[in-house]
Parts: sequence; C-alpha cells; structure tokens
Amino acid sequence: MKRRGNRLKLIIIVIVSLLSVWYFLIKKHDYIYVFTAQAIPGVVYQNITSWSRFYSKNKDSITDLNRVPFQKIVQKWEIGHKQYEVSWYLELKNDSTTKVMLGINTPKNSLKNRFDVVVGKNHIKENTQSLLLDYKKSLDYFLTRTKVEQEVVYSDTPENFCAYLTLECKIEEKATKMIANNFIIPLFLSEHNISVKGKPFIEILKWDVDNSKIQFNLCVPIDKREELPIHSEIKFKENKKRKALKATYYGNYRTSDRAWYELYNYAKENKISIEETPLEYFYNSPMLDGDELEWKAEIFVPLNNSL
Repeated sequence: MKRRGNRLKLIIIVIVSLLSVWYFLIKKHDYIYVFTAQAIPGVVYQNITSWSRFYSKNKDSITDLNRVPFQKIVQKWEIGHKQYEVSWYLELKNDSTTKVMLGINTPKNSLKNRFDVVVGKNHIKENTQSLLLDYKKSLDYFLTRTKVEQEVVYSDTPENFCAYLTLECKIEEKATKMIANNFIIPLFLSEHNISVKGKPFIEILKWDVDNSKIQFNLCVPIDKREELPIHSEIKFKENKKRKALKATYYGNYRTSDRAWYELYNYAKENKISIEETPLEYFYNSPMLDGDELEWKAEIFVPLNNSL
C-alpha cells in the first residue's frame, strides 16, 4: 500500500510539473477570450479592422502588427501605461457562424501575469475586458444594421455605357471617397448636356486583401454617343454583360463589402471560380433616404472566363 501511495504521489507530482511547465513556459497566450459571432470570418475580419480604425473608444491606442486575411489579426493595445499583444483568431463553424478567440500577451510581464491568474489576480482581464465588450457591442450593432439576403443567385452583370473616375482607398473609406468625388462626374456631364441614365455604381479593379486597400471605378451610366468631351480624369467606357454571382445588400453603403465576403464564401463552399472584382449598384441616395436598413445595393462578383 505504501509503495502504491508513493507511486500515486509521484504521478501527481509529474503531472503538476508538466502542467506548470506548459502553463508558464509553453502556453502561447497569457489569457484567452472566446466568443461566437453570427457572421462568417470575412465579415468579422473586416469589422475588426473598421472598429480598430474608426469606432473603438481606444482607437488611437490600437496598432495593427500583422494579418492573415480572414483568419488572424495581431494588434498592440495600449491601455493606460500597459501594452498588450492581442491576437484575433477566426474560425468558421458553419455557414453563418464564426468562433472568435483572442489570445492576449503581456511581453514584459508574462510570467508574473500568469502567476497572478493562478492566485486569482487577473489584471489582464480587468484591463482588457472593457475594450473587448466595446468591440462586441460594435459588432452586434453592425450585424443588426446591415443585411445580406440569404439567397445567392446566378445573374448577368448589367450592360451599360458610363463615365467614370478611378479612385483608391482603404476598404472602410470607400463610401467617404465616393461622397467626396460624387459631384464631379454629374457636374461635368451637365456642363456638356449629357443626361444620366441610371443609378451610380462602382467596379473594383484591384483588391489588396492583405492591406485592405482597393482601386475602383466610380461610374455613372449615360447614353452611348460618338463624340465625347475630354476631361483629365473622367473617362468613358462600355460594359458588356458577364455571368456572375449576385447578392442583395441592405444597410449603410460604407459597409456594403459585407456582401463581398458572403459571395466569396459561397463560391468557396460551392467550388465556383470567381474574380476578385466585385461590382456594386446603388439604389438609394444617402443624402435623401433616412433609414439605412432601407438602402439597397446589388453586388455582383463575375465568374472567371465569363465574358
């Protein structure tokens, strides 16, 4: 019996020792949060980016360090006199749900903070929980103020002739860039007695996913004509119809890229080859229509080789 008791004690000591080595020396993060978001990873990924730049109550104290598009974002949070390295991990659980995990490290005091957690002094949680709750509140609000119709359909992109400007910006600055340049084309057309023949739209030319940057054409449809006025920035072109996937988005046009991620996720799940050049057709005027949930946009993603 004594030998058995000693053996049991030895096993317990070995287990405790191994757990201690793992917890204090091997464990990747000092503290971990886990929650579920009712959206796919691409939507959550871009929402984290927008929140960090524009909406967080500590936005001036958040710095991006590294990204793996739609999977991981590493940031530095400065809260008071403390610095934290925060790693967001995104994992698709089903068609509309993402598991979000935040791993938080304190590079200068990692061992001390891990020991404090063991003895019930969780300073990391106390200092970071408020900012995390701020994000979750922002995400929940965003998801209630935007909507993508569940049914993705095959469609043709509209045929038209248009005047356009080529612009570049961060994805989250798209609407601001559009508003700043929105008057230029109609004013130029009016000066040359050219009538607008449809709703404005944009076509994405380049999408730098790693840096969340886009180059796009801001387009205004007009009747095709032989003689066209000359402008240093405004150009003209004809758009032929193309086979595409289409989704309908409702909400502020600033975040209409939510539909991009829904379409790309649908294409990936169904093994459909598509181009990373979405088109957005807008049906409402933000200056005139009040309720953002009534703002409608049709989003098209062309199929590869669909000309």
